[in-house]
Amino acid sequence: DDAAVTKEDALQRDIEDTLSYIEEHDATLRDYEQLAADYAHYEQHLDMEVTEYERLTDTRNDLNVKHELWTGVQSFVSRMREWRQCTLDALDQEEMQAALKNYIKLVGKCSRYMAATAEHHECIQYLKRHVMQLKKCMPLVQHLSSPCIETRHWRELAEKLDGYDIGAEIETRTFTLGTVYERDLLSYEKEISAVAVQAAQEQSLLELLQKVQLMWKECDMPLQPYKEYKNVYILGNLDDLMANLDESLVTISTITSSRYVAPIAEVVAEWQKRLVLFQDTLDEWITMQRKWMYLETIFGGGDIAKQLPSETALF
Repeated sequence: DDAAVTKEDALQRDIEDTLSYIEEHDATLRDYEQLAADYAHYEQHLDMEVTEYERLTDTRNDLNVKHELWTGVQSFVSRMREWRQCTLDALDQEEMQAALKNYIKLVGKCSRYMAATAEHHECIQYLKRHVMQLKKCMPLVQHLSSPCIETRHWRELAEKLDGYDIGAEIETRTFTLGTVYERDLLSYEKEISAVAVQAAQEQSLLELLQKVQLMWKECDMPLQPYKEYKNVYILGNLDDLMANLDESLVTISTITSSRYVAPIAEVVAEWQKRLVLFQDTLDEWITMQRKWMYLETIFGGGDIAKQLPSETALF
């Protein structure tokens, strides 16, 4: 760690010294540019051909690109120092992604301008190497920041990381972006990604199940009074209820067929059992009600009721 700090301090000094050097020459170049502008002014008034100082223009372009490059490196080093100390929930990942795009553009611009020497230009290669490394880390940061990951997922991941418990460090707020680098967690990207995807899929299935549960919690049986009878009710319009039942059975079937259903398998199986039982019960209820209503018109009054008094009483 001390060696890393010393190296970082040395890099910071190099950046500051280089920028001071560039700014010093920028001031000198501005003097020359002003002198060139003055000469052009005099030449115009003397009806002389205005001299083009191409080397001056080329020097300005070269200095601007190098100033932008070293300023970008300074900005990146400063930001990385802050980001590495942040816990994952404190990182503004959208801002980081936007900054990364700008740094990648800067690397591309400087590489194109200095095409002949870009591959051997230490500053360009430093920025490119570290920017691309951070870019590779971003999916890992997103996975490890997932709110879907629970304690059991962290335990499962720890087994794949030779016992290293990321969840415990996240809980105690000692896990930072710097930890990702120090632990070389990019080497375990596949394992971390698999656990994060598993957690996300399990959460998605849980939300589907909760949607079904909430639907039936808020669903009422459509009952309505039958004719003028007191305290006699029959099923009303069942269209919405049947639609909810069909949708729930399809959803439960979808959940059951997923390979990520294990954590809620027992609850899902119980709900499937309940829904199928309710479907069967409702079918029998509808059939019974239809028959009862038919018989009620027969025994509800009239000649048949008088002719069959005992059957009518029994009905």
